[in-house]
Amino acid sequence: MSNFYKKKKYLILSLIIGVILFTISLYKILYIHEYDIIRIIDFIKIKNNYIYPYSINRTNFVRQIYNRPWAALYTSLLYFFSISLGSFIFLIIQHISKSEWPVILIFIMEGVVNFIPYVSILIFFIYILNIIGINNLFKKDIICDSIFNINYYDKFVNFLNKKYICNIILKLIKLYIFIYIINLFVNKILMSSKKLDKFNKMKYYNRIYKYSVIFIIIYSIYSIFIGWDWVMIFNFNWISTIFNWYLLGTNLCVGVAMITLLFLFFKSKLTFLSKEHLHDLKKYIFSTSFLWSYLWFVQFLLIWYSNLPEEVIYLTNIFNKYKNLEILILIINFVITFFTFLSKKKSIIYLCISLLVGHYMNMYNMIMPESVGVFSEIGFEEIGSLIFIGSFFLIKVIKYIERRDYSKVKY
Repeated sequence: MSNFYKKKKYLILSLIIGVILFTISLYKILYIHEYDIIRIIDFIKIKNNYIYPYSINRTNFVRQIYNRPWAALYTSLLYFFSISLGSFIFLIIQHISKSEWPVILIFIMEGVVNFIPYVSILIFFIYILNIIGINNLFKKDIICDSIFNINYYDKFVNFLNKKYICNIILKLIKLYIFIYIINLFVNKILMSSKKLDKFNKMKYYNRIYKYSVIFIIIYSIYSIFIGWDWVMIFNFNWISTIFNWYLLGTNLCVGVAMITLLFLFFKSKLTFLSKEHLHDLKKYIFSTSFLWSYLWFVQFLLIWYSNLPEEVIYLTNIFNKYKNLEILILIINFVITFFTFLSKKKSIIYLCISLLVGHYMNMYNMIMPESVGVFSEIGFEEIGSLIFIGSFFLIKVIKYIERRDYSKVKY
């Protein structure tokens, strides 16, 4: 397999390219002038056929332009954290249920989970940069879209009594606690798994089971805050309880899709991976995709039968301004998946890729419109950050899988 892993040099090259593209995007905004800002806004006016009063919204526009590279990086980080966290939850479910079918797939799941410490530290770093003023992603000033009146906006925040939820310091403390806990359990479970492979003793298996049960309880509590602290922070008018479940469905879907892609990638090199494993993974892709689709639709049911204004604000804004993108996301993540499983063609690899692309678009639609407003589009910022974090992710996953001794997998 040594020749196979020589391909890592291409990943390192793409990592360097991603860093260069992202650096270029940062350099562009550091030396942007007032004339360039006015020209960008005029272009957006023509493109969207909408009047944005520059004198009123100048501060907001400037902050959105300056935050675009950081918002793009945050989107990519959150996307790959979603993949790793979804794989971790999926792995823990297998440990708790004591399933036998994924035993020889454990090392692939653990390879994806292995990226959690790196991506979580980078997300924490983004928050630190916000605290010291390098970026302004998580401050309410940048969220005031022209559809909201600033006086109404402040009254609405006070009315919802969200001053503690919106406090960036408290969010940083909660983020640190969560990162510490998840990294602790990732380290404990991965180390116990390696010792189980090496010594084949039941005490390590019992440790994995114990850690899995404890973590799933902790995660079930903190998952309530993930949507509020990591996504809804961009719009303080928006409160949603179902959105946290929606994120869980996203995590599981992209996690299983990535595990399946890696399975297909290693299948020709590792003879003990069989068609039966692929069949089981297909079932999980199908079920998690339907879970995500159900949660996507049930958001509207919640609005209709409960008449909650704070649930409507985000979705109304998205469907007024980004309706075509939202429909495309639904087509990729649900319609294509449904009809692919109805057909008998061997197109699972294309399905996994389309799901990963569709859910990146979904993550993009969660973050970028609310953080950079009318300036959200695909450019050096988005491409560079995605290549950068994606290459880093694959390097760490392949490196972990390369170091595992598969001959000693004895569950």
